[in-house]
Amino acid sequence: MWDTDTFRLPDWRLIVRASWRRQRLARLLLSKLLLLSAAMGCWAAQGPGQEVQKAYKAARERVPQLQKAGQFGDAIGVAEGFLRQHLDSGTCCRGMAVLVEGILSRDLTDLQKRHEVYDRAFTQFDSAPEYYALGAAGLVRECLWGTGGQARDPAKAAQLADEAIDKLGDRLPRDYYLGFNLYLLKVHALRYAKDGQAALAAASDCVLLAPAMLGNKDFLKALYEAARFTKDPHTQLSVAKLCYVLSDFTEAEVNQATEWVSAALVAAQGPGAALQFAKSQDDPETASPLKEVPLLELGDPDKLLEAAGAGDRDARISVFLGTGQTAKALTEATEQMRQSAGAAPQYLADALRNLARCFKAHDLNLIRAN
Repeated sequence: MWDTDTFRLPDWRLIVRASWRRQRLARLLLSKLLLLSAAMGCWAAQGPGQEVQKAYKAARERVPQLQKAGQFGDAIGVAEGFLRQHLDSGTCCRGMAVLVEGILSRDLTDLQKRHEVYDRAFTQFDSAPEYYALGAAGLVRECLWGTGGQARDPAKAAQLADEAIDKLGDRLPRDYYLGFNLYLLKVHALRYAKDGQAALAAASDCVLLAPAMLGNKDFLKALYEAARFTKDPHTQLSVAKLCYVLSDFTEAEVNQATEWVSAALVAAQGPGAALQFAKSQDDPETASPLKEVPLLELGDPDKLLEAAGAGDRDARISVFLGTGQTAKALTEATEQMRQSAGAAPQYLADALRNLARCFKAHDLNLIRAN
C-alpha cells in the first residue's frame, strides 16, 4: 500500500477544473480528430497505394460538401461508394464510417431513411467492420427503443447485438465511438429482455473483451441500471460503489455517481446511511458507509489486466480501481503523470484526473481528490 498520509497532490486543481469546462469542446472536436487519425492511419497502412489515397481524399472532400448542401442521401452514397470499392483499406473505412455517423446523428432526421442506412450497413458491409458495427448498433437501438418504424423488441435487440459481436470477433472496433456501443446496447437489451442479473453477467463478459469500457460513463450507467433491475438492494449498492470508484473526475460524472450511491444506500441501509455518506464527502472524520461494501466482482483481475494490454494506461488504471487494487492504480497514474510532463495541457489534465480518481477510490470521498 502507498503512504496515504505523505502522498499529496500538487496544487494543480485549477487545471482539473479547467478540464471540466473543456469537455464539451473536446466532444465537438472528437469527430474531426478521428477523421484526421483515420487519414493518417490510412496513409501508413496503404503506403504507396496512391489510388486508395486519392479516392479517400476525394470522398472526404465531397461528403461534407453534399452534407452542407443538405443532400444527405447523396453524401452517404459517396461514402458507401468508397467502401464498396475499397473494403480492405483499413482505417480509411473507419474514416468513412465516422463521416456517415456524423450525418446520421446530426442531420438525417427522417427515421425511415436512417433505418435504411443502418440496414444497408448491416446486411451489405460486413467486410467493413466499422461501418457494419455502425449499422448493427443502429438496428439494435431501434429494436431496443421501438424507433425507426420498428416494434420494440429487446430480445431481438440482444440477438442482433450478439450476432454482430460474434460475426466481427476480433475485428470489432475497440473504441467508444464505433464498437463499444454494441456491448453497452447488449447490456441494456438483456436488462429488458431477461433481468438485471443477465445484464450484469453480460457486462462482465464485455469488460473482459474490452476493459477500457470501465472508463466510459455510458457503460457505468448501463451497469447501474442493470443492478437496479435485479431488485436486490445489496447488488445495487455494490454496483453503485463500483461506479463511484470508476467514475471520471469530472463534475457531471462525480455528481451522477454520488446520486447513485445515495439512492442505493437508501434502498439497502436506509436514509441515515445516505445522510452519513453525504456528510463524509466533506468531513474526513465521518466514516463512509461505503467502506465495508464489496465491489461487484467483474472477473479475474489478472485476465482483465491482460486484456487491457500494456499500452493502455487509462484501461489499466480502471482495471486496478475496479478490482480494488488502488495502490497499483496510483502507481500507474503516477507514471502517467510523469510521462505527461512537457506534453499538451490536456494530457496533464487527464493524468491529474486519474490521480484524483485514485484518491476518490481510496478515501471514498472527494476531499483530497479535489
